[in-house]
Amino acid sequence: MPHKDLDERRAYARAYHAAHLIQCRAYTAKSSAKHPAARKARKAAYRRKHRAEMNAKNKAYWTMHQDTLRAKKRAYMVTYQATHRAERNVIDARHEALKRALPATLTIDQWKAILQSYGNRCAYCGQKFKRLTQDHVVPLIKGGGTTSDNIVPACQSCNSSKGSGHPIIVPALRLML
Repeated sequence: MPHKDLDERRAYARAYHAAHLIQCRAYTAKSSAKHPAARKARKAAYRRKHRAEMNAKNKAYWTMHQDTLRAKKRAYMVTYQATHRAERNVIDARHEALKRALPATLTIDQWKAILQSYGNRCAYCGQKFKRLTQDHVVPLIKGGGTTSDNIVPACQSCNSSKGSGHPIIVPALRLML
């Protein structure tokens, strides 16, 4: 072995790596692709061993860039909420039902199927809207859960005017789901 001294061996390895950076990266990528479990284990061991210094480094980075990071997060959240509003509404409705210990089994796919079965129209007035709200036919405060047989699409106007009362006319398609 050319370098028996550990420091000399490390210095040689660093110099070789610096001189042959592209080849070393290609070899590492190829090796990682062949042995993903071993790579994952090495990374986990490194994180465990260097947890304190990684946390300190991350905290320092956050402190230096917190305004930029907060602005990016805000922009992402606005975009995400705008593009995933239906999913967020389903999750929020389920959460409200669970807080009241009511059944909450409505899924996003079921909500999309309900919208499709009504043709993206309000269940009460029949008008077509881009955004429809989830109306509980039997309101949460009167024991109706967030389930596919208790949710109908309603425009904001009809949903607000119905309030927490029972509808005068129960939508017909609701019974077919």
